[in-house]
Amino acid sequence: MDDNGHLPHTKGAFPGPRQPNFLHSLQAAGYRTAGIGKLHFGGGSARTDAREYGFDEVWEEHDKYVLWRMETPYTRHLKQRGLFEAWAEHNSSLLGWIPTPKGLMEPNPKARRHRQRAETDVVPDAEMLDTFIADEACRYIQEYDRKEPFFLWVAPIGPHPPWDAPQRYADLYEPGEIPLGPLNPDEVPANRWGDYLRWNLKHLGCAHWTEDDYRQIGKFYYGLITQIDDAIGRIVSALVATGRDRDTWIMFSADHGELLGDHGLISKRVFYESAVRVPQLVVPPTGPIGASAVGGLTQGFDLVATILDLAGAQWTDPRVAAKSLLPAIEGKSTGRDVVFSQIAGFLMVATRSHKLVVHEETLEPGAFYDLVSDPDERTNLIGVAAARQALEEMLDKAREFLAGRQ
Repeated sequence: MDDNGHLPHTKGAFPGPRQPNFLHSLQAAGYRTAGIGKLHFGGGSARTDAREYGFDEVWEEHDKYVLWRMETPYTRHLKQRGLFEAWAEHNSSLLGWIPTPKGLMEPNPKARRHRQRAETDVVPDAEMLDTFIADEACRYIQEYDRKEPFFLWVAPIGPHPPWDAPQRYADLYEPGEIPLGPLNPDEVPANRWGDYLRWNLKHLGCAHWTEDDYRQIGKFYYGLITQIDDAIGRIVSALVATGRDRDTWIMFSADHGELLGDHGLISKRVFYESAVRVPQLVVPPTGPIGASAVGGLTQGFDLVATILDLAGAQWTDPRVAAKSLLPAIEGKSTGRDVVFSQIAGFLMVATRSHKLVVHEETLEPGAFYDLVSDPDERTNLIGVAAARQALEEMLDKAREFLAGRQ
């Protein structure tokens, strides 16, 4: 799988529920599994039954700009409080396109292209979607009375657009102090990666946005992060109140970063550092006493391998390349020499010092960066003679990865 199904050149469909996954492994090891929030199975379609993917219990939600067309625990919650109509009217206007019942996209007649989708939601903080998700997680923990150990997947929607933090959170941040990366778009290379980058600049580019615009977005973006931090604090408090903090591992990560104007883009979908680097925290049951930061390259599914390692569960497919991080938690060395990422038919190969983007079918290099001398990734070294040897070494790593994937 190289995409959720919405990008050009997508090759892989979302895996079906009969494909083995780590949730099935946890169930086989005797765990009760639950999912609350954005699970994003089947391209985010409300038609999928998440239980078939390995959840014993599920309260599934979706992005706000599609959620208003669905029946979910949250939309029912809003309807019971008489808040749904105003909320739906606001959120239905956030995108210029909307999904049809068949999963295709069509123009949204209600669209109002306001400047950056950075404004406070129309419902109070106590009724916002991520608050609701945290409340459901707390309820699950407080009411859990089964003998089996549980695995609880809690997935807030934020800080995904729209950036609609409550004003009290947004006001914690001064726009002038918001850190910004390289705002101007890079030179688009004349290759397949350049074609894909050009597509992103068209759909996610911000040609008419100013530095002040990005700082205003950042104010609400960081406000959303702080709102979620507070929500996580309430979940941890629920664990403490029930005594479950003594035998529960807490793990925190994300599926992608946010460009926030870097390289003239918002959102994700490309391999710049601000999109592919995500937080990864692991807190043992004893709490963060003696906490430390561990350097090293890891991949998102390494967290899944860690979960299975701790649970004494086994992958249903032994070919998986994920690597448990438990040695690092025990003070031993871990990490990788090279990491990979894929999207829309392109492969990223990254080490501590270099990053290469290639077209998977042709191995045509699209972008090559020296991360040591150029951490902002402004200078594409494709065609630079002095970088040729390093590029060839990275190409060998790409070939090895693609060959092993067959």
